[in-house]
Amino acid sequence: QFPDSISDDTLFVALGSCAVLVRGNFCLASRLLALPPAMANARNFLLLLFQSMRVVHRERLMHALAAEGIGGQLSGTNGERRGTVTPTMVEMLLEQLGKKTEEGWVLKVDDDIGFGEKYSETMLLHMQYWARLLEHYQPLLRRYREQPVVRMDET
Repeated sequence: QFPDSISDDTLFVALGSCAVLVRGNFCLASRLLALPPAMANARNFLLLLFQSMRVVHRERLMHALAAEGIGGQLSGTNGERRGTVTPTMVEMLLEQLGKKTEEGWVLKVDDDIGFGEKYSETMLLHMQYWARLLEHYQPLLRRYREQPVVRMDET
């Protein structure tokens, strides 16, 4: 418990330095994890998919990452080549961040819709972050969307 003298806004600013807001829940920033750079970038892309689409399909994710990641290299946010991402790594990221449902993979914790309603400024700040990430990952997002949904890929 924090003292009453520390406002929620102050806590959210502090959290923003080490976490991202995904569907109303704070999630540790990938850059703070001891992950290989390519895997951290794949994790960022996965979080972006959870944030923007809610449901992620493994086969579509693998297709998107295949062009740059699996068997190749995934570019970092500043454009440099950052190593490889294997199907096993993708599966591990899905299992760490998500849970399987009949629809596909969803974020492991339920959406907190009330957070955005109560703390709109914090939500807006994080939405700006997601907009920048969305722009960076457009090629991967395009590849993700072009792959048809295969229900069997979630078993």
